[in-house]
Amino acid sequence: MTADLKIGVDLGMTYTGVAFFVPDKTDPERAKLIQKWPGKEDKTENKVPTSLIYHDDKLQSWGFLCDSLDQPDHLDPKRQQYFKLWLDRSHLQKVFPEPDAGISHEDVKRWFTDFLKKLYRHIKETFLNGPYADQWKGGVDFVFSVPTTWKSRNVVSTFKECIQKAGFKNRKNHNVSIGLTEAEAAAIHTLRSKALNIKQCGPDFGKPVGSVNIDKAFAALVQERLHKAESTMPSIADDDPEWAEKTAWQMSQDRFQYHKCAFGTAEGTHEKFRMKIPDFSTSRKFPEACIESKHMTFTRQDMCKLFDEQLKGIYSILDNQLDYLKKERSSKQVDYLVLSGGLGSSIYVKNKLTERYITNKSRHSNIKHLQIYTADDPQIAVVQGLVLNEAQQHETGNATLKSRISPASYGVLCKEPYNEEKHLNMELEKDEHDGKLYAIDVIHWFVRKGDAVSGDNPISYVFKRKLSRTTNLRRDHWTKANQFCIIKSDTSDLQLKDFEKVGYLGNLVGTKFLVAHYKVKVNIEVADILFEVWCNGIKLSEDQRIQVQWKEGAEAGRPLEAIRNEGRARDIYDG
Repeated sequence: MTADLKIGVDLGMTYTGVAFFVPDKTDPERAKLIQKWPGKEDKTENKVPTSLIYHDDKLQSWGFLCDSLDQPDHLDPKRQQYFKLWLDRSHLQKVFPEPDAGISHEDVKRWFTDFLKKLYRHIKETFLNGPYADQWKGGVDFVFSVPTTWKSRNVVSTFKECIQKAGFKNRKNHNVSIGLTEAEAAAIHTLRSKALNIKQCGPDFGKPVGSVNIDKAFAALVQERLHKAESTMPSIADDDPEWAEKTAWQMSQDRFQYHKCAFGTAEGTHEKFRMKIPDFSTSRKFPEACIESKHMTFTRQDMCKLFDEQLKGIYSILDNQLDYLKKERSSKQVDYLVLSGGLGSSIYVKNKLTERYITNKSRHSNIKHLQIYTADDPQIAVVQGLVLNEAQQHETGNATLKSRISPASYGVLCKEPYNEEKHLNMELEKDEHDGKLYAIDVIHWFVRKGDAVSGDNPISYVFKRKLSRTTNLRRDHWTKANQFCIIKSDTSDLQLKDFEKVGYLGNLVGTKFLVAHYKVKVNIEVADILFEVWCNGIKLSEDQRIQVQWKEGAEAGRPLEAIRNEGRARDIYDG
């Protein structure tokens, strides 16, 4: 059934965007943005800050309302922002390696859920009080993007839990899905057309680079300089141990934002610029801290260092992708590089990429005719791409992204007739039904890492299972491998007479054993893996998407985690 309203949500590091599409309207502007937000009722804003403030451990404000409070400093533990990537436990541990850092994974999940609750409430009020109230009361599909840095599917599963706790599925006819990665959505927005088909050429694993990291590095630079001044004149700290940190953060969020955005343009080519230090108590000069007359001076070299550190990460991503493409598809040429997002809108970044990959004749032989473009409205490219993808699927019946590159190998645990060469040193067992020797715990791989996987054509494979004549189809199951999650199957519609009979004479007389033929179908998507189990044309598994925790960096062929199919057990692995 087609939803009456499709809503895309891009929860970003600094800002969050919401766009929507109404299927039964022939509006030429297919993707519309929510542009009115609490705290900014008198202005049009394409996004809302991903920010929260707590008082006495209770949520006080969110979004633009955080800026209207008297104490907006981020060092107060009541204010939380920039927490997006921390939903990944591994990234959180890198940022806060000490156990007493004061931020736990449960804290991060709470911030996600609280922010999403406020976001959902505002989305709901926007539609109920606007021209699309009827569509809201009908069917609604919420589609979320995810960053490419979330390599573990377990992170995406946790994200979906936060979304559901926030109320996005409170109504019976409201559905939630993870639609695309941010890179995929930005590509669709940039290459948009009436009937666009995109095929992924390589894994889109990313790195935590971005504009917010420049803000943090700038704040660290300012803080270092303020400490130098403080060491010379302790009284300027006014007995506040966090004075330097608070002041540095405030400066990073103030006039610096203009200088950051202008850097690389004609307006931002100055060799030096000055910024006033808030509430600085003395006009004394501190040469070692570049401070004079209550102002701090920054050079073009200072700005280059801030940007170039992020560019190192971008270079690494691009070089790895180009090397991968050269290895896997040697004849392919990359014609376009599209920049999106906050950092992607930087003229300085575009110029440096042009210099590295075009002007200086890069070592890569597959970018001979490369052109670099900045996406239209780069800061809203992701959320627009999410909705444009949904619009095309509705209008043409075809997915925009025709195939993905599998980031890992996926397979099912089974047993095979023993082969001396193939099954050397593997565990063996004699089958109780046919008396033959089998190698057990063999993994049959559905797809290998790097293979192209089409969402329109699920992967499937037929397996056999021998059953005794007295098998209870409702209760029989395998017990091997560690249970990780469950795919429930209903076998009540099957009867013993439906199976292949070995040694059959008539009316099951003389039957040695039965053989069940199972077809396992797997559809690998951006955030979910949909498993189905079929037998004799009957689907045994429930309609559900399974979020599986896959370990990273495993070799193909090495079993990691299992999924148990209750009733007809199949243990699913990845590598």
